Amino acid sequence: MDAQGDHNAARALLAESLALALRVLDRPTIAAGLHGLARLSASRTSVRAAQLLGGASTLDRALNDPLAGLGAAESWVTDLRARVGDRPFADAWERGRAMTVHEAVAYALADEGR
Repeated sequence: MDAQGDHNAARALLAESLALALRVLDRPTIAAGLHGLARLSASRTSVRAAQLLGGASTLDRALNDPLAGLGAAESWVTDLRARVGDRPFADAWERGRAMTVHEAVAYALADEGR
């Protein structure tokens, strides 16, 4: 399987997990799915990745996750911010934070080409 196939397979599995987690409102799994899809999106649609991270961060805080916020310190997020630019990254992050759980999942499951 090539890198594109790996990406597509990973996205499909994460999307399935996220959709199932939403059906039972499993917030920790939803947050993990948003983080995972953000990481996959980072190489293709950087602003989308930042918005997904914003949505995940809201869930992290709501869950009182002791590791919440560490994702923003990861090197891939630092690289993402550098590629997007500080202001566009912050704007996308805030749009994600403003989403409800259902909106964040719908956005995550929507076509990645947006």
